[in-house]
Amino acid sequence: MGLSVSISAEGLVFYQETESGYKSCLNMIGKGQSVEVKCMERENADKPYLSGKFVIASLERTDAAQDDATYSISLENDGEVTFDETAITENPGTENQEA
Repeated sequence: MGLSVSISAEGLVFYQETESGYKSCLNMIGKGQSVEVKCMERENADKPYLSGKFVIASLERTDAAQDDATYSISLENDGEVTFDETAITENPGTENQEA
């Protein structure tokens, strides 16, 4: 049995999105195929800390009255996932500690 990895995210619905936004996610879920996922820090976009093939498990959209439309997405790995801990620069375990 292999490692099970789940990813969840939220975003604003924006149809002029240049990256994978709601519109492209909706298209991908309709095909039912694995998608290539890369997770990285904003400041380090050329070096993903997690990558692999994932299946979109759910895609939900919320259109609240007089508010921005948002969506949430959940993905489950579909095979091997690669982790690169050197690509993570944040260290949340030490940022509030005294010297």
